[in-house]
Amino acid sequence: MELSKNKRSDEFIKLTSNPAQGKGGSSFGDSGGPILLRDTNIILGLVSYGTNYNCAGIEYAARVNTSDVLNWLYTYLLPQYFSIIELKFID
Repeated sequence: MELSKNKRSDEFIKLTSNPAQGKGGSSFGDSGGPILLRDTNIILGLVSYGTNYNCAGIEYAARVNTSDVLNWLYTYLLPQYFSIIELKFID
């Protein structure tokens, strides 16, 4: 699978977190980090980029859907992480 180099393409989903409290989103250094299902170790997506340039507020972040990159995760994540991270499809 080849992903588009256009940051606004279909494989990216915009999201924000914790908007009610006025904080959340992504900032510098967050790219590649997991987006977890609440109260679990299930990874729903990976942070790709954000629009929260000053690291404050609740601007949007974009994620890459893990179902599109699951084979890459299995290939490159070190085996010891599989005991603490559950990788599976969420329908």
